[in-house]
Amino acid sequence: MRSRHFAILGAAIVMAACGCWLERKPDYPKWRDRVELFADVEKLAVAPVRENGRIEWPREIGAEQFAVIFADEVVRQARFRVIYPRNLLAAVEEANRETLLRCQTESRPPAADEIIKLERSEEDVVAAGRAAGADAVLVVTVNDFEAYPPKRVALNVRVYFCATPPRDAQDMIRMSEAGVPLEVPAALRDKFIWERQKHYDSLRKNTQTGMESYAGKHAGNTGFGAELFPNSTDRFLRFVAYDLTGILCSDANRYKWLRYDSEPAPGVPAASPDEKGPSGFKPEHSERGVRK
Repeated sequence: MRSRHFAILGAAIVMAACGCWLERKPDYPKWRDRVELFADVEKLAVAPVRENGRIEWPREIGAEQFAVIFADEVVRQARFRVIYPRNLLAAVEEANRETLLRCQTESRPPAADEIIKLERSEEDVVAAGRAAGADAVLVVTVNDFEAYPPKRVALNVRVYFCATPPRDAQDMIRMSEAGVPLEVPAALRDKFIWERQKHYDSLRKNTQTGMESYAGKHAGNTGFGAELFPNSTDRFLRFVAYDLTGILCSDANRYKWLRYDSEPAPGVPAASPDEKGPSGFKPEHSERGVRK
């Protein structure tokens, strides 16, 4: 056994001496290199939550309402202008109406891909965001959900460009193509910006710790703490949305840190990463007033 260990050690020394030492893999997926693309995203649409497989939603929380919870949390992060699900649905209805009128004028039935159906595919969701005038769209897919205590939910969240990415982003997109998740449809790979896959289980310590922190900030004077969250669907899902949108907006602002760390161009003063960038949120950018 000792001779085997010495053999492995000897081989490692030889590889290092020959310059053959394997490079350490990065601590994050390659697609995180795309976070600089958020510099071109100012207006973010939030689509109704998609369901992948059999999921039993409680009556008081529907796919659109869960998406509204996400939209509310994005607004609180003060990073994007937000298009709420109801406004996105209204834009889809208007776009489909115009398509049907055009096809009627042309005396032909609409092609399958001319009508936007959000439940059909992520391509349709991106088309809906484009119809609503968004720069990008947030797509939440729930893969598993337990409505009864102890609650749990497994979901993945993606952000796509709605239109053709800006020309100055094309090189970055090509360089990070290898890191795009295989599940992303081929038609959307050049529009992909960001993804997170998370599993929240109220029996797990990390979820409980997160809920305790969230409850301390948002429970107010109700007299209830984190013990209520595993039993309340609304509070549990609000914690999930809060956690995920916090990660999203932190990554969306990461490009500012990258630019801050680099040397400024001659004659251009360095900017603090705390300053709002060209896509920064301003108080009047909240569109929550028009969603009701």
